[in-house]
Amino acid sequence: MLMDELHKIGNDFAKLPARLHLGPGHDKAPHYRNGTEIPTLVCGDFNSGPDSGVYEFLVHGEVDKGHEDFMDHVYGNYTTDGLRHRLALKSAYSHVGELAFTNYTPGFQGVLDYLFYTTNALTVKGVLGHIDKDYMSRVVGCKLSLFLSSAIKRTAS
Repeated sequence: MLMDELHKIGNDFAKLPARLHLGPGHDKAPHYRNGTEIPTLVCGDFNSGPDSGVYEFLVHGEVDKGHEDFMDHVYGNYTTDGLRHRLALKSAYSHVGELAFTNYTPGFQGVLDYLFYTTNALTVKGVLGHIDKDYMSRVVGCKLSLFLSSAIKRTAS
């Protein structure tokens, strides 16, 4: 549903006229033919590991209707047709591998949080490194936040 809404919002935005005056020192506003051309970040706690159907769907743009994560439940058109989206998304960590964990508690250590970006307009500038296991042995638990301030930058047009 998230990707369906992003698709609708992006396509609606692409239909709007470009702003004529962005202010001093700014180039002309870009014009987009459709929502897939708009620089987009998709980030959050997806409660799903890197081997899940959710991750597969976001990175590959589709997941088969027979995927084991559907667990024989009926989800309307998603069950009959499978899932697809047209954004060219990539994990910010794909070039170095996902972190060992983004959630660390006594009962669970794993990756649940992700930062995906559209590869046609954005590139990774830097990522958070791995947390020292020695340090983690001294804390009860933590939830890593994804800091975006300088991690992603727009590519030149």
